[in-house]
Parts: sequence; C-alpha cells; structure tokens
Amino acid sequence: MGIQVNISLPREVLVTIRETLKEEHNRLVSAMAENDANLEALRNAIVNSEPNQDIQRTLVDSESVYGKSYLVTLRGDDYSCSCPAFQFKTGLDMLGHCKHIERVVRERRFR
Repeated sequence: MGIQVNISLPREVLVTIRETLKEEHNRLVSAMAENDANLEALRNAIVNSEPNQDIQRTLVDSESVYGKSYLVTLRGDDYSCSCPAFQFKTGLDMLGHCKHIERVVRERRFR
C-alpha cells in the first residue's frame, strides 16, 4: 500500500512541466539517434578498413551530453576525434588533443 498525495497545481505550471518533459524527451531521442549514427560510422570504418593498416578506433562517451559519443581514431602516432573541439581546433591541449583523445591516451597508458 502506497501513500497517495493529491497536489493541485495551476494549469500554467502543468503546461510548463509537460513542455519541459517533451523537450527533454526530444533531446534524448536526438542524442540517441546521433549516437546510433556514430556507432554505424564506426562499424562501417572497421568493415571498410584495410587489414594491414595500423588504425585503431575507439568510441568515447561524452562527459557533458548523455547518450552522445565521439569516434577517436589512431593512425600510427596521429590521433583524430569526431568531436567539435577537435574538428574546429578549440579546447585542445598543447599536443592538439581534445579531452576524448586524452582519455584514450590515459587508458592506453594503463593497459
């Protein structure tokens, strides 16, 4: 048996709550679709890559956006990332690495 509490809220508040929930739902659906697209790109890249190439790919989850991932690629000694910071060269460290590349580098160091 649960406790029931009846709360009466003004219509405007209920409308605002409903709109906020719809916006959040749409944002999550969009993030999931983008993540699915990133996963598909990763699958295609793996399937279409040359077996003798020294290429490693890692899908890294975003720390700031739920459901979003970025593809970090290592070709020889050169890293690249599909995130906006790397693509537009903003927010990079002195080596030209974004935070997603840094995470992959850290994980590789501790293997």
